[in-house]
Amino acid sequence: MKLEESPDIQEYQDPLLKPLPDAHLQRRRFRIVLLVLLLITISLFAMYLMQTKKISTFFGTGSIRGVVLDAHGNPFKAEIYVLGTGIKSETNPDGSFTISDIPSGERILVIADENIGNSQSIQVIAGKQIDIGEIRFIPTAVPEP
Repeated sequence: MKLEESPDIQEYQDPLLKPLPDAHLQRRRFRIVLLVLLLITISLFAMYLMQTKKISTFFGTGSIRGVVLDAHGNPFKAEIYVLGTGIKSETNPDGSFTISDIPSGERILVIADENIGNSQSIQVIAGKQIDIGEIRFIPTAVPEP
């Protein structure tokens, strides 16, 4: 038999045997899948924090100050609540107040007396004291005698 007529080596290989996969390629694929899952997890966690507004606790706290006056411009004795934080305070006899350690971000300030409350949106900046000025407490409903 001549060399040209001899069968090719591929004719003798077992068709059921497959070459072994490249271990380096498998490790690389695993790392890519792991990285994608990690990025998805971080993204979902960040979206959760943004929706619950808890992300502001990672960025620090600030404080606010102001004065609460009644419709006639006299000092008003009121309770002040920062919604969603559990922080509350009262005005001083001259109507002034200062509240510290408020998580930064947009907050709702509620000024209330025994029966009526008013709300105001405020922006708290980490590490700063914001002066919101005078707040006029004007009741919208007058109780009947």
